[in-house]
Amino acid sequence: MKRLVNIACVLAIAVLCGSLALGCDNRPRFVPPGGDSLGGAPVDSFSRTARAARERWEADGGADGAAARLTAALLAYDLELKPEFALAPRIRQLLDSLGFGVEVVEDDAVALVNMFPRSDPTATSWPRLVWRDSLRVRTQAVEGGGMRLSDLSLGPPSRPQSDTSAVQAAGLFLRSGPAGPQPIVFVWRRAPRAGVWRLYQTLGPDSLGGTGTASFVPSDGESPALASRTWSRTPGFEECASCAHLFRKYEFHWGIEGFSRASEATEPSPYATFVRLVQALSIPDDELAREQLGDPSLIDVARGLELGARRANWRMAPGAEGAPGDELVFYRGPNEAYRIRFMRSFGVYRVTSIDTTRRAIE
Repeated sequence: MKRLVNIACVLAIAVLCGSLALGCDNRPRFVPPGGDSLGGAPVDSFSRTARAARERWEADGGADGAAARLTAALLAYDLELKPEFALAPRIRQLLDSLGFGVEVVEDDAVALVNMFPRSDPTATSWPRLVWRDSLRVRTQAVEGGGMRLSDLSLGPPSRPQSDTSAVQAAGLFLRSGPAGPQPIVFVWRRAPRAGVWRLYQTLGPDSLGGTGTASFVPSDGESPALASRTWSRTPGFEECASCAHLFRKYEFHWGIEGFSRASEATEPSPYATFVRLVQALSIPDDELAREQLGDPSLIDVARGLELGARRANWRMAPGAEGAPGDELVFYRGPNEAYRIRFMRSFGVYRVTSIDTTRRAIE
């Protein structure tokens, strides 16, 4: 007969763990590895635990993590009773029915769950990996607290079924940054027959490029498995969150050593062409500057207007973001204004004219 877990012990352990918590913030933080598995419990004990978890979520938004631990106990118990259910749909159904905030994604019988207080979804969150280990269900707290969950992928993609090396789980999160969401990837690794996942690799804004988006992509092991489209501040230019940006695209291969960058490219746009022109003139690099021009003789115009001089930051004129793609107006300092026209050929934008213009009243 299956041993019934005394729910009072579960609650006591959860409360004790909560009393030792040091608080939460929105920064990525290290969580010591350690899996947990909770066996079955009587229905009335399940109900009491659900009420206790709800009270903790409602009382303080789960600030000490105790509510998340109680919720994980409920998940493990429920999923062990329903081995025929896929993890993510059942987790979502259960926690939605209990009124708990949750984001959940699944790949190959491993789920990544991000729990948060529904009263304030942006306050913080508690992510956990959930997986089946024979007849048991295990859950483990992992990195990524205080962020929004985006996706989960198991790999590496070239790993054959017969491979007995450690499996990796990559979780994609979005962290709130000063200029918008910043993608972050955590990679955990679990050796065969091991009961815990260990942090193996972290790809932050420095690796993925800053503010923007990222996604896992189907891979055969030879092609990239992760791609990002991001931007960071361009020196010499003022860029608001909704302004044009110099977007860069990164691709990453995924192997037994984790992710490694496969390619990096700047996304073609009129704005990117003008930025490169200004940067080339300021170096100076005449060859690079001419590559940005539809007519190489325009380099004399650009030099005459001292576009490469570093006397003030550049910024796009108000409303220029919505202007036709073949024309942009840029301001520099308190008085200068320039109208730049472009042409597109084979996916590349080049400058066709540079004229001074009047500044609009701001």
